[in-house]
Amino acid sequence: MYRQCLAFISAVILTFSTRRYEKFFKFLDIRYSRIVSFSFIFPELEWIWKHLYRFTQLCQYEAPLVNGLSDVYDRRKSGEAADSMDLLKLLLNKENNEEKPLTKQQVVENCFAFLLAGYETTSTALTFCTYLLAKHQDVQRKLYEEIAATKEEKGLNFDTIHSMKYLDAVFKESLRMYPPVIHFVNRVCLEDITINGQFIPKGTFVAVLPYTVHMNEENWPRAKEFIPERFLDWNDKGSLKWIPFGVGPRFCVGMRFAEMEFKMSLARLIERFELKLPENAQEMIPMVNGVIMRPKDPVNVILNKRS
Repeated sequence: MYRQCLAFISAVILTFSTRRYEKFFKFLDIRYSRIVSFSFIFPELEWIWKHLYRFTQLCQYEAPLVNGLSDVYDRRKSGEAADSMDLLKLLLNKENNEEKPLTKQQVVENCFAFLLAGYETTSTALTFCTYLLAKHQDVQRKLYEEIAATKEEKGLNFDTIHSMKYLDAVFKESLRMYPPVIHFVNRVCLEDITINGQFIPKGTFVAVLPYTVHMNEENWPRAKEFIPERFLDWNDKGSLKWIPFGVGPRFCVGMRFAEMEFKMSLARLIERFELKLPENAQEMIPMVNGVIMRPKDPVNVILNKRS
């Protein structure tokens, strides 16, 4: 799932292959959460983490990828055409049409940020979702029927993917149960305040964990059960009960991109294959919690090609 997501993201962002940079992403899988977790736990020591990061193996593997993005930028600026519209082309168009154009560093860093942020989070979310669908055959059947009907009538594209209500409900419910990013809603308290008997002094760094919000029975009755139907008629405007992408003006900038990547990948998968769990499958997935909440061990799912 990780390689497929990486290919999807690199194609949309740059229309180029990241295969030669897979060493960076493989290392990212193993170490990324451990390194970055400390910066979330001790944010006031940001200057230390930035200094130490330069001496890590992850930083060494990062350099060729950044240089590769820089090379693509230079080729595009010199006139090389992209095969299709991608993020870099959009940024270059903006650069040419603005009074204060983006610098090369800003363009490269934005492309790198999209690659980094959309890689492990979306692939992890899809892993959890495929497990849930394999476990809940009734939900998978309903989803397949919607996908098949939509494809037969209108085909699968950007507009039809977003029009599928049950696919959207599965997307939201799987992220409610397994939000990939643990530390997303972080704020600094602007004044002394007491909430539910807990005094929080001014200047305190406060982290709201999406998983605890999503598993609260007051917010979601039968919170531990996979029930996509709860989102069919749900109005999310102004709601703080579902926050896998954060909340407010600092919510995830790549939310819509991640949503499309997730839904398109899942629709194509369910269209072609029936998912089942092996006989020895665990009832609950053991977790590893860092910056990314992910399975401790590989999640095995049986794929049976549909006729």
